Amino acid sequence: MAIWNELATKRILQETNEETIRNINAIDVATRNAEVVEAMGMSEFIVSDWCKRNDQNRAMQIKAQNRSNVITGITKFLRSTLQISVIGTGALLAITAHKTAGSIIAASILMGRVLAPFDAAVHTWKFLNQARMSYGRLQRLILTSPKREQTMALPEPEGKLEFDRVFFTPYGSNKPTVKGISFVIEPGDVVGVIGASASGKSTIAKLTVGVWKPISGVVRLDGADVYTWNRENFGNYVGYLPQDIELFNTSVKANIARMRPDPNPEEIIKAAKIAGIHELILSLPNGYDTTIGGPGGVTLSGGQKQLLGLARAFYGHTKLLVLDEPNANLDSNGEACLINAIGIARKQNTTTVIITHKLPLLSVVDKVILMSDGVIYAMGPKDEILSKLVAPSSSTTEDERSSANG
Repeated sequence: MAIWNELATKRILQETNEETIRNINAIDVATRNAEVVEAMGMSEFIVSDWCKRNDQNRAMQIKAQNRSNVITGITKFLRSTLQISVIGTGALLAITAHKTAGSIIAASILMGRVLAPFDAAVHTWKFLNQARMSYGRLQRLILTSPKREQTMALPEPEGKLEFDRVFFTPYGSNKPTVKGISFVIEPGDVVGVIGASASGKSTIAKLTVGVWKPISGVVRLDGADVYTWNRENFGNYVGYLPQDIELFNTSVKANIARMRPDPNPEEIIKAAKIAGIHELILSLPNGYDTTIGGPGGVTLSGGQKQLLGLARAFYGHTKLLVLDEPNANLDSNGEACLINAIGIARKQNTTTVIITHKLPLLSVVDKVILMSDGVIYAMGPKDEILSKLVAPSSSTTEDERSSANG
């Protein structure tokens, strides 16, 4: 009966659990994008779509529950029938003087004890099935985020970055985003990584800071594997500005100081000045103690968040700076602050990797890496690589002019 219950409800319960998770995620996404939803009149459609999917999910849950209830009812009926049969048989044997009346009671107790575990198994099978599916999800999560075998803390690096035949494929995908790339960036170099969308630029950024582990090859900083480097120690020397800036609902100073319990005020102010956001912070209600977001906190614009994230990247003794689309939300003044900050990083001999789509930002770099479909299409001095990019467009323009004159 337990096996029957498993076969009858396994597929439906798995679908309902996955759909429940998807519905929760859909609500979370809609909440985080509430302004976009409201501005473009998407509320009614999102709610309607969610209700439709939730009704379908609830119908499947009811279907699974009904099946389970029927099987549970049959199980109880069989158990009661067996127990009554044992008592009836014992009574018949007692009447015919083959057994005593006490043996009827003993047989009834033994029968109940024997059947109880099986009855409990049928009742708890659904929970065991849910536990097995949860275990499967945890296994997938562990596969996507393998355990780090962290080494001991290492001394302050000089900033030499090396990719050695690095391959990376996202979990669940068959297409690698980075295909055996190798390059070396010397300490203090400012390098721009450019290329079309989905060419592997952001993957390089995440591999550089040790967020992802290559499936083959290794990424080294001063000869040490960045993925196995002790995280707290590694973070003392690395600054990272991702594409999507996420700040914590706490004070400005805590965000800049990377949530350290005993931040250095001088280092906080220094990082803020490098990012060009010191005056803005002073204009906030409580200055550096102003809370960001949450109840009673201030709301920052996209550009302000990006500059605050830049200040966080500069906090401490940064020897490797990785900026992923750092000017995506910046106006002209913000871009001027960013360019000034990169200039300061150059003076401090900080190795800087800039992921960008915008060619004007390449004015501050020394070298350029051009990515195409997960491989390095070209790498070299800025002027040499940019001349290769500009030359085809110039010849195309001349051809168009000739056609027009013809």
